[in-house]
Amino acid sequence: MLHGVEGHDVSSVLNALVEAAPLDPSIDRSELFARLIEREEMSSTRIGRGVAIPHPRTPLEGSPPDPSITTGFLKRPVDYGAIDGRPVFVLFHMISPSSKVHLNHIARLSYLLRERPFMDFLRTRPSSNELCSRVSEMEARMGTTAHPLRADNAFKG
Repeated sequence: MLHGVEGHDVSSVLNALVEAAPLDPSIDRSELFARLIEREEMSSTRIGRGVAIPHPRTPLEGSPPDPSITTGFLKRPVDYGAIDGRPVFVLFHMISPSSKVHLNHIARLSYLLRERPFMDFLRTRPSSNELCSRVSEMEARMGTTAHPLRADNAFKG
């Protein structure tokens, strides 16, 4: 988890996130940044309500077998051009080993982000332990499915 991610626009925020994220050593940071920018140019990863989920369009070559989500709270909200007009204050950067796992994680994260109490919780900029605990609680209420977000392996940092 990262707090105080610097940047004044989408590109600079993504660059700061990639540079600071606790990534597996097998991941090439410059390739990851290029893939994130490519994805943003294709279609923004903003989802509204102050949230964006930057991710490569396809899995990175040599991605680790376990998915990861790095949460980055921005130092200052950044205009992502969201339809609701709200600037982004938090990023959930996803790296998945396969498209199937990726889509499952997007769906499950999107479910969490639709919950008003969870969004209110995010606005408090929780610690990593607090976020992992809340995600685990919500996952338990959602029931088990293939590839859960499980805070112990998905949320890194």
